[in-house]
Amino acid sequence: MNENQNFDNNFSQSDETNNQNPVYQQQYTEQYPQYPAQYSQPNPSYNPNMQYYGNPSAIPPAVYSEPKKQKADNSGKGLKAMACVLGGITIMLCTVLFCSIFMNANDNVRPDSSSSSAADSSQTNNDGKNNNSSANAANKDDNNKGETESSAENTNSNDKNLDVSSWIELSSKGDALTIPEVVEKVMPSVVGISTTVEYEYNYGFQSGTTTAVSTGTGVIMSEDGYVITNAHVVDSGIDFTVILLETNEEYSAELIAADAQADLAVLKIDADNLTPAEFGDSSELVVGETAIAIGNPLGFELSGSVTCGIISALNREITVDDRTMTLIQTDAAINSGNSGGPLVNCYGQVIGINSIKMSASYTETSIEGLGFAIPSNEMKIIIDDLLNHGYVTGRPQLGINCVDVTESVSSMYNLPMGAYVRSFSENSAAEAAGVMAGDVIVAANGTEISSTDELNQIKNEFSAGDTLTLTVVRNGQEIEIDVVLREQGGNNN
Repeated sequence: MNENQNFDNNFSQSDETNNQNPVYQQQYTEQYPQYPAQYSQPNPSYNPNMQYYGNPSAIPPAVYSEPKKQKADNSGKGLKAMACVLGGITIMLCTVLFCSIFMNANDNVRPDSSSSSAADSSQTNNDGKNNNSSANAANKDDNNKGETESSAENTNSNDKNLDVSSWIELSSKGDALTIPEVVEKVMPSVVGISTTVEYEYNYGFQSGTTTAVSTGTGVIMSEDGYVITNAHVVDSGIDFTVILLETNEEYSAELIAADAQADLAVLKIDADNLTPAEFGDSSELVVGETAIAIGNPLGFELSGSVTCGIISALNREITVDDRTMTLIQTDAAINSGNSGGPLVNCYGQVIGINSIKMSASYTETSIEGLGFAIPSNEMKIIIDDLLNHGYVTGRPQLGINCVDVTESVSSMYNLPMGAYVRSFSENSAAEAAGVMAGDVIVAANGTEISSTDELNQIKNEFSAGDTLTLTVVRNGQEIEIDVVLREQGGNNN
């Protein structure tokens, strides 16, 4: 039996007399110093047969105040418990977030981490560390190495599936040169061309003649100085200068021949040991393969500019300035000043001469990436004729100079709409057939025409030696004349 039990027994056996006895109270205090003195005081509601621990109402108010304080402490513990719960939830959320970040970072650097782990393992073995922690680390690294190799195989497999080559590689053939190699090969053969044009002006009371300079691009075709360019680059020129892009050397040039219909011309400079371009076979082109354009866009300040694209289409029928041409279409950027420059394939071979770019002036719709080049195979035929004959052989000609009878001219002069014959060229097929100056050609081979361009389109469907029937109006009467077409010389009609 402990002291509490003794105290309870003694307290239950005491009577009111003993409780009021000072000696008894002193003995009680000496015997039980740990209990307050009020326990020794009489309690009118005290029942000796009932322990106070089971009935708090039987305890004096002074004694019962201690459980009230304990109750307040329990409430504080509840708040602490709630704070702990909230803290635990916060820690858990932070842990989840950290794990997520760590896993993502681990995925991004897994190959490097694996290599580092393998290197650390190898270094540990070389150093000969034999303690248990090193052995465990080595075993762990060996396991990680196996996992890393498996992961690397999976990564390589995924890389093979996800590896997408650049569009340049996809559009180039297997043994193709790189673009820098192509440029290095072709650039020595590219030149700038400056053309001086003379024209008359009339501004109010002032009139006279002045000159202007236009620029373009050309391609060296031989070591002794023959240069290919566009006919429109040298059109109406009175003076020509060729500039070598690599050395900036300038040479005065002579115009050998030009053909406006094919938009090709040949210049000659007095120079030797030049680097001629290599020409490819344009018939082997396929849509989608690499195309590189080199030239001098917007003048010589941007000389030697290189743009890259693909062959967008082949055999495009394009009509410009009332002439129809069959051209290569590319999305490589071609601008004013690029005319006459080379369009090059992935082997550094010239497969076209840049000639036309469609712009907003061609249509009301905004246009991007529509450039056109003369195919190299057609160019070779034209250039050979220009060098050997001074003109393109085999083309039919009528040998006439015409002006259009428009609707307004027709009403003013009471003439039918068509092509009005003004004069004849030397050895004119039309003159030999009986066409006369002042005749108005209104039809060709039964097809009505209203302009000289429509007449030429029909004529160009024939060859030299073919017969073309012209319907002319003379003195108000229609006459049909059969003309045997002759080979075209310097006159396109």
